[in-house]
Amino acid sequence: MLYDGAIKYLGAARDAIERRDIPARRDALARVLAIVDELQTSLNMSAGGEIAESLDRLYVYANTRLLEAAMKNDVQAIDDVKKVFVILREAWNSIATQPASATGSAA
Repeated sequence: MLYDGAIKYLGAARDAIERRDIPARRDALARVLAIVDELQTSLNMSAGGEIAESLDRLYVYANTRLLEAAMKNDVQAIDDVKKVFVILREAWNSIATQPASATGSAA
């Protein structure tokens, strides 16, 4: 759900930039940044190993690009973050639809 929300607000931020609506851009990017923060702080770095570290790096990248989008009204930065979140959402959806034994829950 967080990825869906981020993707939704990324689209809203992009639209706001194209309309030159600074308050709407600010609000949409603030929501995405809050979602990225929630995703990042929920990582269990000690138990998550390499996956958690990779996700953390992606979230740092997303934060950086979102700040660039805010400072420069850069739709490419928003598009870059959206690509990452679409891939992550698809990966989590794929994992969620697999049987428990396929995801490593086997004895």
